[in-house]
Formats: sequence, C-alpha cells, structure tokens
Amino acid sequence: MQRFRFTLAVVLALLTAPSAHATPIEIDVDTAQSVINVQFCLGTNCDSDTSPVTGASAIRLDSVSSPTMFQLDDFFFALTETINIAITGLTATGTNITMDYATPGIPQPPVGLAGGMFTYLDVPANQTGIINYNATGSTCFLLIVAGYPCTGSVDLSAQGTQNGDFDGTVTLLPGRVVRLALETTIITPVNPDAPSLGTITISGTIVGQSAVPLRADADLNGTIDGRDVKAFTDVLLNPGAFGWQKQFATDMNDDDSFDLTDVVLFVDCLLNGNCAD
Repeated sequence: MQRFRFTLAVVLALLTAPSAHATPIEIDVDTAQSVINVQFCLGTNCDSDTSPVTGASAIRLDSVSSPTMFQLDDFFFALTETINIAITGLTATGTNITMDYATPGIPQPPVGLAGGMFTYLDVPANQTGIINYNATGSTCFLLIVAGYPCTGSVDLSAQGTQNGDFDGTVTLLPGRVVRLALETTIITPVNPDAPSLGTITISGTIVGQSAVPLRADADLNGTIDGRDVKAFTDVLLNPGAFGWQKQFATDMNDDDSFDLTDVVLFVDCLLNGNCAD
C-alpha cells in the first residue's frame, strides 16, 4: 500500500483536537413500510386507526459485518396522518402524535442478537399530540364522573413517561446496509390518576435502513486512501459540523470520543490496512 505522510501542521492539529461525543448509526424510517396503530379505549369500549410513520432511530452494533450485540441509543417517531376514533357515544381525532425516547444520552444496555433478533422490555418513552373528543349519552356521563367534560381534549404530553416493549430484527444487506425492523407497544392511561377509565395504546411496525461507512473512510467515497486524511482531520477538529456517517468513519475505536487514539488507529489503518469494523 502506498504510504502517506501527514504534514506537521496536520499532526499538531490532530494532537490538540478536543474530545467530543460521536453519533451512533442513524436509521431513517421507511414511511412506506412503517405503520403505527393507535387504539383508544374507555373501559372495554375500543376503536383504533392507523397512520404511516416518519422519524429515525439511533443504534449501535459491536460489528457491522457480523454483529452479536445491539444497543438502542435513541428514537423519534411521528405519525403523518390524523387518527380517527369512533366508539359508542364518543368520536375523537388525534393529531400531531409522536413518540420519542425519554432518556436521550442514556442508551439502553447492550443486548445479544439471536439470529439477528433482540428484545427490550420497559423502554421509557414520551408521547406528544392532542386527542380531541366529543361524547354523548352514557359515555358523556362516565367522563363527567371521572372529572372530564363531555367535549374536550387529551394532551398526550401531559400523561408522563410510559414504558414500552421493543422487539426487533437486524438484517445485513450488501454494501454494509443495516436494516432495522422494530415492533413496539406502549400503553398510556387516559387519566394517570384513574387508570381504569381507559387507555391509549400506540403499537406498530417501524422499518428503516442505512448504509454504514467503513472506519477511516472519512470522505465517504468507499475507499480508504490518502484522500481521507483531510476529511478525517476536519471531522476530528469539529465533529459537530458533520453528520453521523463522517463521525462514525472518524471514531476509529467507537468509544464516543474523537481524540489521539483515533489518530493512531487511523494511521495504522491507512498505512497497514489494520482497520476496525
């Protein structure tokens, strides 16, 4: 392999670069393949509606080419359509409904992949959105007894953090493409102080995929060579100015920091071909 030499100025810049946190693999939601079901229940009287989903999740793998461990770092999902509900004595519409990870910056612990599959229990999530409703007859009476007007709204952001379960599958496709499929269920009480009144259940299938760059391929052209030196230097000095792909390629030891260790590993990869996955 042809040997490349850093200039003194580049080396000094790298040695004095500040440490910073990296970004894990980001998976954009494929709206065409993803759907969320929202079920609204008062007692045992229930109805549901579905909507496509947009958003993204952030994950970490111990290896891109042959992963054995999975870690969920973050997620944000948003319904793209209005939810319409009709049960006996009540009609409702849900708008701007979202679901996001409740503790960003504190990822879930790593779990093993068995045949590419994983499970997380009790993942904390917050919901936002408004459900406007109009009730009549006995349903109206039920709401009045519970302290609700017959016509009003439920603000999902006021319901507090709820824990939900996530089952998923990681599939590796050609070109270092990681495909993620999630099945999730999160149940929120209509009234946290009176959980027997009713529930709002958000569940569904969320699918997405992303191409993951090679470590050290800082210019993202698919090849590790001398052209990566400048791109690597730029990211190391100001990682926040670049997207997750360039950050991933530059964080050579995947320790969430950009520092001298990455420089040593980058040089070894560039000159000797000892490149991490």
